[in-house]
Amino acid sequence: MSTEFVVELENVYYSRGDHVILRNISWRVLTGERWVILGENGSGKTTLLKIISGYIWPSSGRVKVLGHLFGEINLRSLRQMIGFISPDLLPYIPSADNFLQVILSGKFASFGLYDNPSPEDLDYAEKIISFLDCSKIKNEKFKNLSRGEQQRSLIGRALMANPGLLLLDEPCQGLDLPSRERMLNLIDKLSRERPDITIILVVHSLEEIPASFTNALLLKNGEIIKSGLIDDVLTSENISSLFNYPLKVKRNERRFFAYS
Repeated sequence: MSTEFVVELENVYYSRGDHVILRNISWRVLTGERWVILGENGSGKTTLLKIISGYIWPSSGRVKVLGHLFGEINLRSLRQMIGFISPDLLPYIPSADNFLQVILSGKFASFGLYDNPSPEDLDYAEKIISFLDCSKIKNEKFKNLSRGEQQRSLIGRALMANPGLLLLDEPCQGLDLPSRERMLNLIDKLSRERPDITIILVVHSLEEIPASFTNALLLKNGEIIKSGLIDDVLTSENISSLFNYPLKVKRNERRFFAYS
């Protein structure tokens, strides 16, 4: 594991009007770590990802991502180094573009393919599609893809830019059980085969945490209540406190689950 920090947040606050969404966030992520962020709806999970990805500016505090301090780098340039995947992006993908075109658009950080990819770009896109196990659907239009296939195309689009940091905002949202398992297996495969990419994942439930993840952060009412190694953080006591409901947390040899 590298000793270099990919994400460094110090005393970060974010407010919208009089409403404080994030408060006093201090958090550091090492290169190659796999972090999961867990919290109730409205706890600030997505806002935290948007700050890290440079899509929104914190109200106060210090933010450093991939070695670049906010205020000293053009955020548009920074965003090209970060893969951000969210169901919120799906409506921006042109419905007539095929799977391959969606992947290639990641090279140019655009929604839709308006530039001419090079032969090297095409070759790299084919390798990504093979990695995603989606070669059979590479010519299918986006609008005809299943929700799981659309989510995979977003991951491929992000990988096309060869990011150092990958942010996944609820990638299992709207997926049925088989599609969810395929998505979690894909994230585990990515963890194994691309250890150079640091991954931060937002989830709603413990069952959506891939087996390969190493660390966890619990966010409640915009504040970090616990962070650290995943087995130390995802305990019955901590999860019950997070959701204000008595829950028991178990882990089999691979995955976490909770029950009352």
